[in-house]
Amino acid sequence: MGRYNTKKGHRKPETERLCWLCRLEQVEDEIHFVLTCPRYDSDRTPFMAALKKSIPAVESMTPENLYVWLNTNEDSTYGPCIPIYSKLLHFPRKHHENK
Repeated sequence: MGRYNTKKGHRKPETERLCWLCRLEQVEDEIHFVLTCPRYDSDRTPFMAALKKSIPAVESMTPENLYVWLNTNEDSTYGPCIPIYSKLLHFPRKHHENK
């Protein structure tokens, strides 16, 4: 049925959901795609540079906290980064489709 769900809709164990694009042996989830998978470093760099320039405090956040902040923040200084973040959310799909 897929990498995440079984036929009955139950989530697969994490050990069956490791990222197959890198060797970090981390669970393939949104946080991994957007913030930690080395496969996407070149896609991530422009976004992170713009984000750190606008909001330096993000540099000290853990990937988990940064992911939550990115998806729930309403800070106006984050506004210019939103179009870049939108593109960033689409690159994992692009890489998976090309696999």
